[in-house]
Amino acid sequence: MPPAAKPPGPTRFSGLYRTLGVSLVLPLIAIQVLLRHGVSPLIALAVATVFPLGEMVYEAVKTKRVGIIAIVSLIGIVTGFGLSFATGNAIFALLKDSLFTCVFGLLFLGSLATPRPLIYRLNLDLAGADPAARAASEALWERPAARRAFRLITLVWGAGLLIEAGARVVIAMILPIAMATAASPVISVVAIGSILAWTVLYTRARRAAAARTVAPG
Repeated sequence: MPPAAKPPGPTRFSGLYRTLGVSLVLPLIAIQVLLRHGVSPLIALAVATVFPLGEMVYEAVKTKRVGIIAIVSLIGIVTGFGLSFATGNAIFALLKDSLFTCVFGLLFLGSLATPRPLIYRLNLDLAGADPAARAASEALWERPAARRAFRLITLVWGAGLLIEAGARVVIAMILPIAMATAASPVISVVAIGSILAWTVLYTRARRAAAARTVAPG
């Protein structure tokens, strides 16, 4: 009897963590830290573009493809950069990166209405042009438990990002600018860090469960 096959695709999540961290988490942290230290919103946004641009170059060189998250991240930052010219309102410096995470949240949730959710598409995208890696990612989708996991992760990221954005909009509206500026990065780091930590723990638990099902008994 041949040895049990290893569940396909789990190692690909490491690339997913990287692209989410570099293209989404690090730009948000950079914007918040720079704004808090008195850097102008335009410069903060310009600095934040370095992260998704770097991720795009890395993906283009390594996989010959450009990931969706890096593209959307760059579009969101550039949009905020353009909108900075349209208003001099101090609150806008706090709200524009809330719009950034809100767009991501809506993309995640909206993808649940499509045949395959955004997290699965990102996982497949990270397989690059390698036929074996793509076949493993596509085979993973055939597992009902994997489909549920992809949808749940997509739901958690979408809902979490919308909650994070909404919380920072609320504090920008009800607190003095100085207090809102101090609280906003804390909310951002705690919320997104919590979502990312949950994702890592959940995927590890799913991997362990899958390993148990194929272990010789």
